[in-house]
Amino acid sequence: MRIYHIIISLLIGYCFGLVHPAYTLGKMAKGIDIRSGGSNNSGASNATIMLGWKYGAITALIDILKGTLAILFGRYFLQYNDILLFIIGIGVIIGHDFPFYMNFKGGKGTASFIGIFLGLNPTFGLILGVTIILTTIITDYIALGTIVTYIVATIITFFNYPMVCTTMVFILTLLTISKHWNNVIKIKNKTEIGLRSTLKRKK
Repeated sequence: MRIYHIIISLLIGYCFGLVHPAYTLGKMAKGIDIRSGGSNNSGASNATIMLGWKYGAITALIDILKGTLAILFGRYFLQYNDILLFIIGIGVIIGHDFPFYMNFKGGKGTASFIGIFLGLNPTFGLILGVTIILTTIITDYIALGTIVTYIVATIITFFNYPMVCTTMVFILTLLTISKHWNNVIKIKNKTEIGLRSTLKRKK
């Protein structure tokens, strides 16, 4: 594997990650920048807060799909191995989190992360999907569901993929924890808006 393989893989993933349904739907449906309120990011959870659960569901579906398609593109069109597929996945998350046309302020990449694992192995992707749903329902907080999902993904990768892949997922886990740290503090202070409250407000 040469350095240009890594660069190309990151660029491919980054281009897929640049698709931002939350931002686009916010502009089209409400004429707002989705990042102007709620959790101030462009992702499915904030689309639910700012636009309602239907828009949140559409956003989550598209974000998942872009992660899956990026991996399938690398696997079937480029014949990439697992390591390069994980690098594409890293690119997707970077593109989602730091889109250049949105001043590098995007979302947190959780739905796309699950989509990446669906592309790598549908069973693993389903495990992560169930993990975030159950953890969020039990705790009432998407942030906690997200963190637990990344931890589970790290464990899955450790037992099924090369160590370099585990390292990449572990780095993403640390990034996710840092991006959700304010949410964790709000949960501790009981000021974080729970999922049930959000859905009640946006029926």
